[in-house]
Amino acid sequence: MPQLQTKDKRALLAWQKGSLSSNLKSPKFKKFNRFILKIILILGLPLSIIVAVELILRIAGYGYPIEFFAKTEDGQYLIPNPHFSKRFFPPDVIKEAWPFKIPVKKAEDTKRIFVIGDSAAQGTPAPAFGFARILEVMLQQQFPDKKFEIVNVAMRGINSHVMIPIARECAKYEPDAFLIYAGNNEIVGLYAPDPQGFNIVDYPFLIQIKHLFSTTKWYQLLSDITLKLGKSRKKEVQDFEYFQRHRIPFSHPSRISTARNFESNLEKICRAGIAGGAKVLLSTIAVNLQDCPPFGSLHKKGMTDDEINKWNYFVKLGDDEMTRGNTPTALDSYLKALAIDPQYAELNYKIAVCYTKLGDLNTAIEYYKAARDFDCLPFRADNRLNEAIRKTASRFNNSNLIFVDAELAFLSHSLSHGKAPDNTLFHEHVHLKFSGDYLLAKTFYEKLIPTLFPEIKKDNSILYNPPSEQECAFLLAYTPWDELDIAAAIVKLTASPLFQGQFDHSVRQGLSERILNEKLKKITMADLKKCALMYEMAISKRPDDWQLHLNYGNLLQVMKNYNLACREYQIVLKHVPFFQKAQYLHNTTLAYLNYQQGGVQPKH
Repeated sequence: MPQLQTKDKRALLAWQKGSLSSNLKSPKFKKFNRFILKIILILGLPLSIIVAVELILRIAGYGYPIEFFAKTEDGQYLIPNPHFSKRFFPPDVIKEAWPFKIPVKKAEDTKRIFVIGDSAAQGTPAPAFGFARILEVMLQQQFPDKKFEIVNVAMRGINSHVMIPIARECAKYEPDAFLIYAGNNEIVGLYAPDPQGFNIVDYPFLIQIKHLFSTTKWYQLLSDITLKLGKSRKKEVQDFEYFQRHRIPFSHPSRISTARNFESNLEKICRAGIAGGAKVLLSTIAVNLQDCPPFGSLHKKGMTDDEINKWNYFVKLGDDEMTRGNTPTALDSYLKALAIDPQYAELNYKIAVCYTKLGDLNTAIEYYKAARDFDCLPFRADNRLNEAIRKTASRFNNSNLIFVDAELAFLSHSLSHGKAPDNTLFHEHVHLKFSGDYLLAKTFYEKLIPTLFPEIKKDNSILYNPPSEQECAFLLAYTPWDELDIAAAIVKLTASPLFQGQFDHSVRQGLSERILNEKLKKITMADLKKCALMYEMAISKRPDDWQLHLNYGNLLQVMKNYNLACREYQIVLKHVPFFQKAQYLHNTTLAYLNYQQGGVQPKH
């Protein structure tokens, strides 16, 4: 192309300038300009106000911190932030982590292990005896020359959506390992699928937007306003009818979406741990199969009246034969009903019971699993969620993620005793008894040792065989009184509306209450003194374990030894001064001590 002369260039520039000037003056351009201005005013003005209010609220110090970890006043230690759950749950719902206190900067020669999960991981109903505590004892006993920090960041009632920010924060504080045991709260609770209404789980990007908005002061302001307005509103009571309305079939699309979201969330949690330098131990979930009938059942979709009548006939026939003790005939009737509707959870459970009575445990387990999976009130992790865990683990083809199969471990253990996972390991549906927590701790321990100490050869039986269940119970002072105290809490729980829909609930509940009352009548002051001695022995071995002092104080309060109970609570508060429950117990005990010495009787 020939070069333009200087004169030609000037002419071209002048023409372009004139053309641009005429375009700018054109009516079409002016109309477009006015349109853009309107958009800026419509969007820009509200946005400016939102940003300005957000800045004013932050400058004024309004609201609360949103991080999972808080720091002590001296900035040296990490403790749980009591406000963290407000980001995710309604303003009148409070969920907190079990207390811990660890240095911001990890000490040398210390292995820092974070336990991530929901109530089963936390150790509900008694975190002081949960699997994280038992694992801590195992490690300390087997490696007395090393230091371990088992930090239990699990919380009751949370699910994987809430665990993501927790895991990302844990990754900032020099983790050596993440232990992930989660899945029971995915289909119930936060973002639970609604069989009739709008389901946010089908649109995970909306959940992400909500979580992003929850980091703002605007969100806190609106939550505070909602809380004040909500005090005058009537809350929906979670009675038996409430749970019946919220039954959701296994085939419902939102349950499938939930499992997909769970898998995606688990991957994010695992990647957060690996990015922070941790080895991640990801486990499947074990649940009570044999002694936990399904909470809710629904017929398969599209059944005709004739099919329902036939189904009812065969089930009634089976029930009558079971009452007479004729198990083979009952099973035959139940199987005929199953051919009509294989998805009714309670029917699968009844068939499992028949096979158990007939000694065919392998077949029984398959039906127990079907009863769990078809449960329309899925308060237990089902097979779909455990498969999501397995798929997530398979994606990490490296040594940074270690798969732990707790479901298989519990199944193998139970089969070795001639049964399916039952009440010997579980309190009710998912929460573990001490034996169950010991088994879970041992299952993690076996995978954790080669992860933390790759130099140790696997044939070193001394290190690979942790202390026995009895030794761990001794070191944690798990006394007969604690066992009885926990049983009382569980009997109260299983009397609640959720459990009332279970097959044979009244019979099992009545039996549990009778057994508990008989044990309470038999316990004597001499028995309590023996339990107190067990605590003193455990404290002599672990004097800095504030949870031992907390439980010992509770026992002393029951024994009406308020003076010593106050002393124990003071020790607890020395270690975890932010623990409000300990402060309450201390103040209550002081009031009783004052009354014992002639003061005013405290109010209950």
